[in-house]
Amino acid sequence: MELYHKELALFIDKAIDLELALARLYEVYARHITRDFGFWTKLETEEKNHAALLYTGKQFLEHNRFPNSLLPGSVQEIEKTIGIIGQVIEEFTARPDRDLAFEQALQLEKSAGEMHYQYFMDEDSGDDLVQIFQKLNRADKNHAERIFMYWQQTR
Repeated sequence: MELYHKELALFIDKAIDLELALARLYEVYARHITRDFGFWTKLETEEKNHAALLYTGKQFLEHNRFPNSLLPGSVQEIEKTIGIIGQVIEEFTARPDRDLAFEQALQLEKSAGEMHYQYFMDEDSGDDLVQIFQKLNRADKNHAERIFMYWQQTR
Protein backbone atom coordinates (compact mmCIF):
# COMPACT_ATOMS: atom_id res chain seq x y z
CA MET A 1 0.00 0.00 0.00
CA GLU A 2 1.50 3.30 -1.03
CA LEU A 3 1.93 6.24 1.34
CA TYR A 4 -1.26 7.96 0.14
CA HIS A 5 -3.28 4.85 0.92
CA LYS A 6 -1.72 4.53 4.38
CA GLU A 7 -2.54 8.16 5.18
CA LEU A 8 -6.07 7.78 3.85
CA ALA A 9 -6.50 4.56 5.84
CA LEU A 10 -5.49 6.43 9.02
CA PHE A 11 -7.91 9.21 8.14
CA ILE A 12 -10.73 6.71 7.64
CA ASP A 13 -9.89 5.07 10.97
CA LYS A 14 -10.20 8.47 12.70
CA ALA A 15 -13.53 9.10 10.97
CA ILE A 16 -14.70 5.69 12.23
CA ASP A 17 -13.58 6.69 15.73
CA LEU A 18 -15.70 9.85 15.43
CA GLU A 19 -18.82 7.91 14.53
CA LEU A 20 -18.23 5.44 17.37
CA ALA A 21 -17.69 8.31 19.84
CA LEU A 22 -21.08 9.73 18.89
CA ALA A 23 -22.60 6.26 19.27
CA ARG A 24 -21.12 6.09 22.81
CA LEU A 25 -22.60 9.49 23.61
CA TYR A 26 -26.05 8.41 22.46
CA GLU A 27 -25.73 5.22 24.47
CA VAL A 28 -25.01 7.35 27.57
CA TYR A 29 -28.08 9.48 26.84
CA ALA A 30 -30.23 6.35 26.42
CA ARG A 31 -29.07 4.99 29.79
CA HIS A 32 -29.74 8.24 31.66
CA ILE A 33 -32.88 9.48 29.95
CA THR A 34 -35.16 6.47 29.87
CA ARG A 35 -38.04 8.57 28.55
CA ASP A 36 -36.12 8.90 25.25
CA PHE A 37 -34.42 5.49 25.32
CA GLY A 38 -35.75 4.39 21.92
CA PHE A 39 -34.80 7.65 20.22
CA TRP A 40 -31.22 7.72 21.50
CA THR A 41 -30.76 3.99 20.87
CA LYS A 42 -31.82 4.47 17.25
CA LEU A 43 -29.28 7.27 16.79
CA GLU A 44 -26.62 5.14 18.48
CA THR A 45 -27.30 2.36 16.00
CA GLU A 46 -27.19 4.76 13.07
CA GLU A 47 -23.81 6.14 14.16
CA LYS A 48 -22.51 2.58 14.37
CA ASN A 49 -23.86 2.05 10.86
CA HIS A 50 -21.96 5.14 9.68
CA ALA A 51 -18.80 3.62 11.16
CA ALA A 52 -19.53 0.32 9.43
CA LEU A 53 -20.02 2.10 6.09
CA LEU A 54 -16.67 3.82 6.49
CA TYR A 55 -15.02 0.53 7.42
CA THR A 56 -16.53 -1.13 4.36
CA GLY A 57 -15.48 1.77 2.18
CA LYS A 58 -11.94 1.43 3.49
CA GLN A 59 -11.79 -1.93 1.71
CA PHE A 60 -12.07 -0.05 -1.59
CA LEU A 61 -8.78 1.77 -0.97
CA GLU A 62 -6.72 -0.90 -2.64
CA HIS A 63 -8.80 -0.37 -5.78
CA ASN A 64 -8.55 3.45 -5.60
CA ARG A 65 -12.32 3.64 -5.31
CA PHE A 66 -12.88 5.14 -1.85
CA PRO A 67 -15.14 8.21 -2.15
CA ASN A 68 -12.91 10.89 -0.57
CA SER A 69 -15.86 13.27 -0.28
CA LEU A 70 -17.19 10.99 2.48
CA LEU A 71 -14.46 12.19 4.85
CA PRO A 72 -14.44 15.32 7.02
CA GLY A 73 -11.87 18.03 6.39
CA SER A 74 -8.86 16.98 8.48
CA VAL A 75 -7.57 14.50 11.03
CA GLN A 76 -7.12 17.38 13.48
CA GLU A 77 -10.76 18.39 13.03
CA ILE A 78 -11.85 14.82 13.75
CA GLU A 79 -9.58 14.46 16.79
CA LYS A 80 -10.83 17.79 18.17
CA THR A 81 -14.46 16.68 17.81
CA ILE A 82 -13.72 13.32 19.44
CA GLY A 83 -12.15 15.19 22.37
CA ILE A 84 -15.20 17.42 22.65
CA ILE A 85 -17.46 14.36 22.69
CA GLY A 86 -15.44 12.96 25.60
CA GLN A 87 -15.90 16.23 27.49
CA VAL A 88 -19.62 16.26 26.69
CA ILE A 89 -20.00 12.73 28.07
CA GLU A 90 -18.24 13.77 31.28
CA GLU A 91 -20.32 16.94 31.63
CA PHE A 92 -23.58 15.13 30.99
CA THR A 93 -22.75 12.20 33.28
CA ALA A 94 -21.96 14.62 36.10
CA ARG A 95 -25.26 16.45 35.56
CA PRO A 96 -27.74 14.40 33.50
CA ASP A 97 -30.37 16.68 32.07
CA ARG A 98 -32.72 16.00 29.17
CA ASP A 99 -32.48 19.49 27.65
CA LEU A 100 -28.69 19.44 27.99
CA ALA A 101 -28.58 16.16 26.08
CA PHE A 102 -30.55 17.63 23.18
CA GLU A 103 -28.50 20.84 23.16
CA GLN A 104 -25.25 18.89 23.16
CA ALA A 105 -26.42 16.45 20.48
CA LEU A 106 -27.55 19.27 18.20
CA GLN A 107 -24.27 21.10 18.59
CA LEU A 108 -22.24 17.97 17.82
CA GLU A 109 -24.37 16.93 14.86
CA LYS A 110 -23.86 20.40 13.42
CA SER A 111 -20.09 20.06 13.86
CA ALA A 112 -17.95 20.18 10.76
CA GLY A 113 -17.37 16.42 10.60
CA GLU A 114 -21.00 15.43 10.88
CA MET A 115 -22.19 18.18 8.54
CA HIS A 116 -19.58 17.10 5.98
CA TYR A 117 -20.97 13.57 6.20
CA GLN A 118 -24.48 14.95 5.65
CA TYR A 119 -23.33 16.91 2.58
CA PHE A 120 -21.81 13.71 1.18
CA MET A 121 -25.08 11.87 1.70
CA ASP A 122 -26.93 14.63 -0.18
CA GLU A 123 -24.30 14.90 -2.96
CA ASP A 124 -25.58 14.36 -6.48
CA SER A 125 -22.92 12.11 -7.94
CA GLY A 126 -22.68 9.90 -10.96
CA ASP A 127 -20.24 7.64 -9.11
CA ASP A 128 -21.77 4.20 -8.60
CA LEU A 129 -19.92 3.63 -5.30
CA VAL A 130 -21.10 6.96 -3.88
CA GLN A 131 -24.67 6.10 -4.85
CA ILE A 132 -24.39 2.69 -3.14
CA PHE A 133 -23.22 4.37 0.09
CA GLN A 134 -26.07 6.86 -0.15
CA LYS A 135 -28.69 4.15 -0.66
CA LEU A 136 -27.34 2.08 2.23
CA ASN A 137 -27.46 5.10 4.50
CA ARG A 138 -30.70 6.75 3.37
CA ALA A 139 -32.57 6.01 6.61
CA ASP A 140 -29.84 7.59 8.74
CA LYS A 141 -29.97 11.03 7.15
CA ASN A 142 -30.04 14.37 8.90
CA HIS A 143 -29.61 13.63 12.58
CA ALA A 144 -29.55 17.30 13.55
CA GLU A 145 -32.98 17.94 12.07
CA ARG A 146 -34.41 14.75 13.59
CA ILE A 147 -32.99 15.57 17.03
CA PHE A 148 -34.46 19.06 16.94
CA MET A 149 -37.88 17.89 15.73
CA TYR A 150 -38.10 15.09 18.31
CA TRP A 151 -37.04 17.45 21.10
CA GLN A 152 -39.64 20.04 20.11
CA GLN A 153 -42.42 17.45 19.76
CA THR A 154 -41.74 15.84 23.15
CA ARG A 155 -41.30 18.92 25.34
